[in-house]
Amino acid sequence: MYTLFFLGLLVHLVVANTNVQFKCDCELLEPLYRSFECRSMCIRGKCITKKDCSASEYVVGFRKDKCYFQGKYYNVSAVLSERFPDQSRLRMCSYTCRLSHVGSYFSPCNCINQFTPFTNACPFDPLYNPDYFNACFAPIYKPNDPPFLDCPNSWAKPQPINYTTTLCSKTYQCCCFGNQYIAKYDNFTLPGSKVVCSCMCPPLLQCIDYGKKYSW
Repeated sequence: MYTLFFLGLLVHLVVANTNVQFKCDCELLEPLYRSFECRSMCIRGKCITKKDCSASEYVVGFRKDKCYFQGKYYNVSAVLSERFPDQSRLRMCSYTCRLSHVGSYFSPCNCINQFTPFTNACPFDPLYNPDYFNACFAPIYKPNDPPFLDCPNSWAKPQPINYTTTLCSKTYQCCCFGNQYIAKYDNFTLPGSKVVCSCMCPPLLQCIDYGKKYSW
């Protein structure tokens, strides 16, 4: 089990210490969008350029007073009957329904050591971050953190930024950040940080944390 983990980690370390380039606009966010069941909306050549999450069960079924998962609603403090991976993928956990200031989510608890192989998906986020997803928080990636290279390390809370645009339409696509909108290919740095956010694959921003490198 741990041999598989270190082999997977080694591959991620090699990638993380190179200048990661993405051929398509949605390449970085694709695993996250896939986990939230968003469909491809626009395609240029062989590349997806926009996603549509309006029909996703995690959007349609989302409620602020109850948790939703796989077609069922759960009251606060209810626990899922199955275990699922935590963010590190080193443990399998039970999940309990909790409420945040922006909605409902499942919090991991009673975890056991069990490695889940790296896949092109983010199984942790639909459980732990549906409130952030629906409130248009921005997923933050840390390219020097091998375990989280393909999924967000954290999410940025919407905050006022010195940015305005009048280009949002079906022709000029935009990303949401709370109730603010950023035009496609525009970017900004979160105040007081080294986190650079850009609108590459609407509707979500993608943010890269160029701060402190990951260390064991």
